[in-house]
Amino acid sequence: MRILLAAHRTDAAGIATVMRGLSEALPGALGPSDELLILSGENGAVAPGRARVRRRTRPRRFDGRYGRFVYEQTAVPTLAHGTDLVHLGDCRPLLLSNRPALVTVHDLFFLDMPQWQEPSVRRFKVAMLRAAIAKRPAAIVCVSEYTRERLLAHVPQARKLGVHVVHPGIAPPRAPAPWQPEEPYFLTLSEINPRKNLLTLLRAFQLARRQGLALRWKIAGPLGFRSHNVAQALGSAEGVDVLGHVSDAMREALYRQALFMAFPSHAEGFGLPPLEAMARGLPTIRSAGTALDETAGDATLTVAADDVRGWTDALLRLAREDSLRAELARAGSSRASAFTLARMAHGHVAVYRAVLER
Repeated sequence: MRILLAAHRTDAAGIATVMRGLSEALPGALGPSDELLILSGENGAVAPGRARVRRRTRPRRFDGRYGRFVYEQTAVPTLAHGTDLVHLGDCRPLLLSNRPALVTVHDLFFLDMPQWQEPSVRRFKVAMLRAAIAKRPAAIVCVSEYTRERLLAHVPQARKLGVHVVHPGIAPPRAPAPWQPEEPYFLTLSEINPRKNLLTLLRAFQLARRQGLALRWKIAGPLGFRSHNVAQALGSAEGVDVLGHVSDAMREALYRQALFMAFPSHAEGFGLPPLEAMARGLPTIRSAGTALDETAGDATLTVAADDVRGWTDALLRLAREDSLRAELARAGSSRASAFTLARMAHGHVAVYRAVLER
């Protein structure tokens, strides 16, 4: 097989993380007669493997949202000549290419929850999804069964194209930054936007502090759409540290030093941060429903997204009960161990081979 992996996007945190992990693991999952061209958004070495692998980095002049799209629609089709299959990291098709393509669907929130998406971005995503389906991709990969169900609910004709589920994998822990917190804390890793439901957790945190909670709350993640009121409320609250975007090394340090993770999101297409926390033995509280039930399962404390009292009780329990934290750490680590980069890579290779044999 000759595969082009379009992993050049660095703008969307979840998508970029998934594609970076696939770039690392895919060479080891392919065979010695296979060829892989990785289009990357950043410099890096090619991982060892049996396949013949080349890596090409997107030029800096194509940085930025518009630049990345221009690169995708002009340079990528040219680079795709001679390949058997182009693996696209999301559902944006190559409009000017007729090469067989596999598209990836991470979520359908721009259709399910349009009020939480910037209108221009939502319109663009809707147009790209329609264009992708119209071009009849060789296959569609969804990151969860939940996302697959939402796709088929909105686009039932996609069933005829072949819709597969391949769960993302969790990268091994990286070296942490040399950092030591002054006070104990619990952690949330999340973009700041209404879908992430941070104001509900803020109300629960404030109630818990009035009942004796002696932890700070650290939130790491960039600002998103309609974030102003959320960021303002968090930034002015006693005991809350809004850190913004952090480096990979600092992210690792935050995981290692936290007492537990809290993730109150209304909806997730997959949910990387809870699984990353669980993989590191960090006890986790998360909201019920959507893809989190599928990925995190019963290895966490689970609370309905809008249940302020439930979140308050969960914060207090995890802060006070050493045995509960130890139990969740063991269960979470066991659960997360199934979500490896190698498993993700082999899942995609199986889809590639099925598509090309068909």
